[in-house]
Amino acid sequence: MAAAVIDQGQTIDVGRLRSLHLVDLENLLADPWARGPQVGHALDEYLDCACFHSGDLVFVAGNPWLMVELAWWQLDSADRIGCHRFAARGPHGADLKLLEAAPIAWVARRFDRLVVGSGDGVFADRLVAARASGLAVRIVSRPDALSGRLARLDLPTEWFCGEGQPVSRLRTSARWPIDASTSRWSSARWRTITSVPPSTPNAANASATSVALPATGASGLKPR
Repeated sequence: MAAAVIDQGQTIDVGRLRSLHLVDLENLLADPWARGPQVGHALDEYLDCACFHSGDLVFVAGNPWLMVELAWWQLDSADRIGCHRFAARGPHGADLKLLEAAPIAWVARRFDRLVVGSGDGVFADRLVAARASGLAVRIVSRPDALSGRLARLDLPTEWFCGEGQPVSRLRTSARWPIDASTSRWSSARWRTITSVPPSTPNAANASATSVALPATGASGLKPR
């Protein structure tokens, strides 16, 4: 059963709402070079904090390295949620990619609730617009990463603690141990989960997206 949350002073049964999740994984991790297990646990913790339930849509963005790590982690899991992955580079690259993928008119038409997994202030206008459109809203952020701009909105907020904290519901791929072989960057396997071929067999970064979405075009070798 989905948890009830408080929004605008009212108790809301999240199970009755369809939510869109915009997750800046790099912002939550505070580590652009995190490996598969840490990335998987971070997504799992976010989903718990955000009261994810079946029927929600999840957009996840980060630098190319993190998106490939997330793709590998999910490929090696017997139990995983479906999420759309966007690779992006540069200042606010992940944030802007998420905002671009979720215009407010589309969000207001398709969803009842918007949850942002980031403390970046660039999401402030979108959250205000979502609430003005009648959507419930929520922020999931590290305590030290919540921007003053978001804090001043006084929106419902859940704190993301990071790897090593207990997870109340085992739901995603993070509950499955990663096989040691998945840490080897074989070029054959690389091509199955990235939108561009590697420049060398040990190339560390490429853009990763879910198969249902077009390539993002982010193909740099070094994340922002």
